[in-house]
Amino acid sequence: MAIFLNAIYVIYCSVAFFSVLRNYIEVIQAWIFPSIETWFLSATLLIIIIYAFTGGLRVIVGVSFFSIILSLWIFPMLAFPMKYATVESLLPILENDIRSILKGAQSMTFTIIGFEILNVIYPFVKDKKKIRKPVHLGLLATTIIYLAVMLVSIAYYSEGKLLKTIWATLTLFSFISFPFMERFEFVAVCFWMLIILPNLCLYLWAAYRGAIRLFPISEKTFVWLFSFIVLIGTLLVQTRTQINTINTVFGQIAFYVIFVYPILLWPIARLKKNFTSKKVKKNEQT
Repeated sequence: MAIFLNAIYVIYCSVAFFSVLRNYIEVIQAWIFPSIETWFLSATLLIIIIYAFTGGLRVIVGVSFFSIILSLWIFPMLAFPMKYATVESLLPILENDIRSILKGAQSMTFTIIGFEILNVIYPFVKDKKKIRKPVHLGLLATTIIYLAVMLVSIAYYSEGKLLKTIWATLTLFSFISFPFMERFEFVAVCFWMLIILPNLCLYLWAAYRGAIRLFPISEKTFVWLFSFIVLIGTLLVQTRTQINTINTVFGQIAFYVIFVYPILLWPIARLKKNFTSKKVKKNEQT
């Protein structure tokens, strides 16, 4: 049972890694370098990720820290599209029923994934009591950013235009211009790598931590084999329809892995803990 549950999480982290990487490659090809081959972008990003991964969890955490610091300036740029936004686009509020709202929340699963990696990192934290407040504040800040981006997008676009826009947030950046910089969205796409890089590193690290519990494999062997499989996958998935299908299916599966999987895992962990404690007491008595 434990092997089956662990295998599910390894597969989930692997597919999440592939989905995030393939979507970013598509963004680069669509916005900046349409003539660059997919294999070149995939190999370049994988080399960077491998370099960070081989440094260990401390290096990955450092990459995550600098990713937040260096990318904070991007979000205030969302104030520029607000000049052309209309508050009427947000109305009417609470028109739909609870069921429709929950379906909309479920469809955002692919957007909000990432916080579930805390389940893998938590056992490696020395002082677990001190991290509760920073973790919750970080999740709150991330939720506020998601909410701000969503409100700006809804207020800027009309309902019909928003449904037809593939990259709504990046399209918002295309309306930003400075006297010394006309195409600001190019900068946004490049800096977006700083945002997705920690996610990719953490998903790769989580997949490895789960894989070594299933079968004995060294770190270097796993990372190179994993990267080779991902590279082949990025070459097989080429069209927008294929990528969109993967995003939709993965988002539906991710909802259950993120929210249902921990609930099922909790009673199993409690039973295992009680069984282990009873076994230890019995051995001490004998």
